[in-house]
Amino acid sequence: MMIDQITTKIHEFIIKQLNNGEYFEIDADLIQQLLIDSMGVMKLISFLETTYDIEIDLIKIRPENFQTIKAISDLVILSMKKNMEM
Repeated sequence: MMIDQITTKIHEFIIKQLNNGEYFEIDADLIQQLLIDSMGVMKLISFLETTYDIEIDLIKIRPENFQTIKAISDLVILSMKKNMEM
């Protein structure tokens, strides 16, 4: 799966499920702009694990990994690569 597809899917999920349908720029700081909170992170993790058949390590659940759409996409790619190695 291409990074652009992952990025778009995550952006759309956050808009629809966590931001009441309100658009925000794809490079926004999700935490600083209060677009995602701790409950939102948990919903997002559930979505990511289900959608991409991955398991996100607890050690990776840190603010910097959920600060931007790019950071979240990178986390998904890393988790997908880890799954392939198993």
